[in-house]
Amino acid sequence: RIVEVEIIRLLTEAGVLVVCAGGGGVPVVEVAGGLTGVEAVIDKDLTAALLAEVLGADALLLLTDVTGVETDFGRPGSEVIRHVTPSDLRARAFPAGSMGPKVDAACRFVERIADESVRAYSAG
Repeated sequence: RIVEVEIIRLLTEAGVLVVCAGGGGVPVVEVAGGLTGVEAVIDKDLTAALLAEVLGADALLLLTDVTGVETDFGRPGSEVIRHVTPSDLRARAFPAGSMGPKVDAACRFVERIADESVRAYSAG
């Protein structure tokens, strides 16, 4: 969960542009009487998907410096995937150190919030 989600919600509902959940946050666990930091990594893409879900967003944008998710990224003949469902994406392999976390986050978001009739992703 995102500890500060209610503050983020109040600010967004008031029309404030909130920059948050960008990675590098402090991972914590609940202990008697409060929170304590732990050694862990907070994935910014999964955090963005969780925040979008909790806030009731109807869209999730994961920005990157490539055109989009591609088949065989970096290899001859690779192509941008323009229309796909989460199950189709999950059937493919995407490197953990590259597009994998973004694909996982996008799939989770769509699987958790989307109505069956709109579960297809379409890229520009």
